[in-house]
Amino acid sequence: VVSLSQIQYHFRDALTKKAHSEKTSLDTFNSMGQNIVTEFGKVFNMTYYSIADLIVSIDAGHVTLQKELKDFEISKPDRQCDIDISFDFSGEDLKYVFKFQQKETWIMTAPLLNIFEKPDSFVVLYKYPKLVYGYEVFKSTNKAVIYFNTAEIDGADTYDIKLEEHEAEDTTGPELLLYSVRDAFFFHAQKFGRIPIHSSSIIYKDKVYLFSASSGVGKTTHVSQWSNAEIEHSLFNGDVCMAYQKDGYVFAGALPWSGTSNCYTAKDYPLGGVIFIQRGEINAINPLGLADGAINLCARCLAPNWNRSLVSYNMDIIEEMIPKIITGKLQCNISSEAAIVVRDFLEERR
Repeated sequence: VVSLSQIQYHFRDALTKKAHSEKTSLDTFNSMGQNIVTEFGKVFNMTYYSIADLIVSIDAGHVTLQKELKDFEISKPDRQCDIDISFDFSGEDLKYVFKFQQKETWIMTAPLLNIFEKPDSFVVLYKYPKLVYGYEVFKSTNKAVIYFNTAEIDGADTYDIKLEEHEAEDTTGPELLLYSVRDAFFFHAQKFGRIPIHSSSIIYKDKVYLFSASSGVGKTTHVSQWSNAEIEHSLFNGDVCMAYQKDGYVFAGALPWSGTSNCYTAKDYPLGGVIFIQRGEINAINPLGLADGAINLCARCLAPNWNRSLVSYNMDIIEEMIPKIITGKLQCNISSEAAIVVRDFLEERR
């Protein structure tokens, strides 16, 4: 029995060889590939999503993705996708991974992964691969490829993805798949002037406000105080928000990823501001200047910072946004008074 993903792989491989043999130009080949994606997307299980005002195609083969993505799914778009993510089930995974580890430039390590840089791509390989070996994001195009461990995926149709706090080596295969799709999207979204901010966020008077801090400081706890203070609001996302500009305004882009909170929405809103939280004995908030606001926001940014140029690009995006939103530094304890202090601060500046 031959799976659709295998047919897809061999079909594309044959197309690539044909293009090379006929010396087809890169633009023509890319156009040819886009037409194939558009025409035969349903055959190859191509699914389209609108995320943070970007159109994303995910060619998932026979793998069922996280259920939250369903809320962002759209019909076949009438324009080219902004970001294309495909899955590779070619069976060459081990050889491919070994090549990266031996020959490519290693630039960064973390508890969960290693990052390598090639002339036209970055390759992220997991130290404890389960289901997914890693993924590759390309510099000159908006494409990403996620490489699967075919031995683990054969016969699997769906995966129940629930993020949990645990050691890197205990990370599950479905979690690695979620990270791969999310982080590949984050990498390419940066090219469109979008940056993901680690935060817990609310919708207050038709604008989104982010509460950002290091893990464990109390972002979620502070947001819960808004309910205790009986301030009318709704939750936006419990873990991350995509900030971007459009038509001169700053927006909070909705995302299907929300960490362990399971709290998210699927609609973008204007971004009102970002409040950076510190623990304190009393509740007090002070406005931040443009430079301090930019530095604090960059520190909470989840966009790739794998080299100096990526960090510089993050700062360029942030510096354009900062003058258009409210920023403040909040010292607070665990009380509903903290929410009231923030509300009054925002009302003075709306």
